[in-house]
Amino acid sequence: MIYQIKNNDLEITLSDSGAEMTQVCSKEGCNYLWHGDAKYWNRHAPVLFPIVGKVVGGSYIHQGHTYQLSQHGFARDSVFKVEEQTENTISFILESNEKTRERYPFEFSLRIRYSLEGTQLRIGYEVQNKDETTICFAIGGHPAFNCPLFEDETMEDYYLEFEMAEKTKSLKVTEEVLLSGEMGDFEAQRIPLSREYFKNGVTILTELKSNWIALKSHKNSHSVKMNFEGFPFLGIWSPEKGAPFVCIEPWIGHTDYVDASNVLMNKKDFIHLNRKESFKCMYSLKFE
Repeated sequence: MIYQIKNNDLEITLSDSGAEMTQVCSKEGCNYLWHGDAKYWNRHAPVLFPIVGKVVGGSYIHQGHTYQLSQHGFARDSVFKVEEQTENTISFILESNEKTRERYPFEFSLRIRYSLEGTQLRIGYEVQNKDETTICFAIGGHPAFNCPLFEDETMEDYYLEFEMAEKTKSLKVTEEVLLSGEMGDFEAQRIPLSREYFKNGVTILTELKSNWIALKSHKNSHSVKMNFEGFPFLGIWSPEKGAPFVCIEPWIGHTDYVDASNVLMNKKDFIHLNRKESFKCMYSLKFE
């Protein structure tokens, strides 16, 4: 089912399938969000839960049982319920059920709340542990933005700009989209975008000083600014087959290392949440 929230500046279209945004349109009719053409990638802005990326071999072990879990987890393919909606806010919820327990043997609820104020959209996540034991998980966003925005432009007319100059490390990935354990150097405030930039797959950055990153153009005044404060990892990705969009992905957690333990509770950089406790995080997008 399709839902909308809006104000005088923006209109956001969302689906209960994955609690996913499908359009972000300005009052002038400019859609910032990728439209999901299956030729390149049939998603728009999926929510990643209870993993980000992959677990080695596509499965893990918990308390002696083996569970299959596909890339980025099951939230993006689950149907959420709408808990609450006003003109400019909407809250979705996914609760553990028979299907989730087949892949993730815990009792939980996952809430995703979208709140629109002016040209800013806040996306909040809340995970509640309803189990009698500690649960662990990773969580993150995967929004894709049209790049270019207009037909007379190319991706090469765009760039990403951090709040401040960065000098940090990137986590190298294998062809199987696992972490190799090797680190690369990253030193920049601006990243010029091009097909060449994405030839080696996703860029995963960590220990960033900046709280925000913006997608900007040399040819128009539109921009998308993401505040990812509190998210220790940031992914930047576009398919190498020439898709006209770029994903900016705030993560808590990441894809497995090639030599990762297959025991779920031993996964590196996962969130561990005690019984009956809740975890909250939020990122925001400003469209100009």
